[in-house]
Amino acid sequence: MSRFPVFVSYARADAAARDRLIAAVGARGDRSVELRCDRDIRPGMDYFDRIFDDIMSAAVIAFLVSKSLLASDPVRKELAYAMARQGADSAAIAPIILEPCAWREGSLGGFQALPHGGRPVTDFASPDEAWAQIAAGLAEAVAGAAAPARDSDLQLFTDAQIVALMHEVERSLKGLIRAAEPYPTPPTNLLIDMQQLETRRAAYRAELRARIGEF
Repeated sequence: MSRFPVFVSYARADAAARDRLIAAVGARGDRSVELRCDRDIRPGMDYFDRIFDDIMSAAVIAFLVSKSLLASDPVRKELAYAMARQGADSAAIAPIILEPCAWREGSLGGFQALPHGGRPVTDFASPDEAWAQIAAGLAEAVAGAAAPARDSDLQLFTDAQIVALMHEVERSLKGLIRAAEPYPTPPTNLLIDMQQLETRRAAYRAELRARIGEF
């Protein structure tokens, strides 16, 4: 079974909700959903690079929406990257509403939310029911994720040449990340360039996986 990464963006104050989401997805026994979040970043890793890579490779980007999240500057940056992915039709955005808040007035307001109808988790008599709906909704979202199309031009390259191209793209991505660091929210042209490079890297990775197969 293919596994599709779901990046989870949340405010520090909502770490308990993050853990409830992880438990709810695990309880389904559905291996198609692979949750990723900053909890997975080990000491010594470059924090920004890892978050960027996870957002850019996610099939679905989920936001645990609360008053704390809406006030978070780091989350605003993650949302800017997520909107670039969604605008390029390469990822879905899934707001998960934890509590009543003004989420419909911002960028997340145009997306179908979980639980059903954007009902906050705190409004449920049984939180387990809310989290079960959320886990099922994420599974439904990733079920519609399409695998990257194979680029017929890549068949002209050897495996080693494709790896070299992928590394070249990754170096360029790191350069763009450094260029974006001084900005509270990176300029649109940088976000577009990052997305284009990420699309190329995804094509290289897809071709290698199609040739060599899964582990």
